[in-house]
Amino acid sequence: MTAVPPKPPLHVVTWFYDYQPGLAIYRQRLELLAQHYELHVVVRSPAHPPRLGLAADARVQVLAVSDGSYWSLVRYCLLVCLHLAGARPAPVFLFTSHLSMAALWLRRRPVAIYWNEMPSHYFSRHARGSVKGLFTGAFRRLTYWGMRSARVVMPISRFMAEDLIAQGARPGRVKLVDMGVSVDHLPARLRPQAPDGAVTVCYAGTLTGERGREQIVGGVLAALAAGVPVRLLIVGAPEADQGALRAAFAAAGRADALEVHGLLSSAEVFAAYARADLGVTLLEPNAHFEFNPPTKLFEYLVAGLPVICNRIRTLTHYVDDGSTGFHCDYSVEGVAEAIARAAADRAALGAMRAQCIDAGERYRWDRVAPTFLAQIQRLYLAPGHAGAEAEPARAVQARD
Repeated sequence: MTAVPPKPPLHVVTWFYDYQPGLAIYRQRLELLAQHYELHVVVRSPAHPPRLGLAADARVQVLAVSDGSYWSLVRYCLLVCLHLAGARPAPVFLFTSHLSMAALWLRRRPVAIYWNEMPSHYFSRHARGSVKGLFTGAFRRLTYWGMRSARVVMPISRFMAEDLIAQGARPGRVKLVDMGVSVDHLPARLRPQAPDGAVTVCYAGTLTGERGREQIVGGVLAALAAGVPVRLLIVGAPEADQGALRAAFAAAGRADALEVHGLLSSAEVFAAYARADLGVTLLEPNAHFEFNPPTKLFEYLVAGLPVICNRIRTLTHYVDDGSTGFHCDYSVEGVAEAIARAAADRAALGAMRAQCIDAGERYRWDRVAPTFLAQIQRLYLAPGHAGAEAEPARAVQARD
């Protein structure tokens, strides 16, 4: 019997907030990595390993810190570096851009960074000259400096890739890796588009102010007031938000037009998508959302849901107006008009669902996985090896 060679070790460092939906994209990446590497996973909370699908006997190190401030994040980065200093020598995968500054103290190890958030988002900008502004500005600079010392950086959008190169990253070290949506829970076929009745608009995740809470809730209520039959289905809403959402619809006399759920499994989320006619995602026009596309956008497309979105490049780059969704202004009136457009022609809405699936094909996890795995494999090549850096011409990829 031929002995199975041992898997090479890989340190994977994570950072999640306590109420963070959308961990499926992290879970599927960990499952893929576990097939090829001996994983040593670092988390900040003992509640995270089960949500990531890690077995009870997995090699997990908990470095417990709160998630309430940027100071907690900085402290966690320092704890990670101290932990890895005494850990087994092996490449390191920093599984979020939040941890990029840690790469500054990991220069003796090959490091890859999953670049999923802009530093201006988690190290928010404050008034020039203020104490908070001085600290967060310094932390943003440290984040980019750490990125420049990594061997591989995997941005999730072309706009992030362009920013990384503008910030001094070597083009050959930057490789766009789309988010990748698991298709394990997709229905075998799309249900037929209903010719009449209320259209169901689905929102996935926490509906915050900067993600269009007022505009989406107000837009649905405005459409109802104008006689457009519509229901809002929300999945993944924190319990603290559910009461306020129900109260808003009850105050308008339309409690029947809202269905809201808390955190759900991936199977339950896709079951909700299967009952919907449209997905909606809005992003407040600001510096970080000009770079960060939301996970839900790709889930909607893969599930065959036309997307209502406002006119910001990180949404309109992926959604074609009238083909795979409806562009709108970032306003109550804009959302209401988009809903009315969708409800006015159910036959066209049904045809758009098939176009969404075609557009979402490149964002399926089974299409993205080989590219993602190839970037991690680059960590095990000797510096100077022909494959240690990506092809510069492909470092920034436009939409096909």
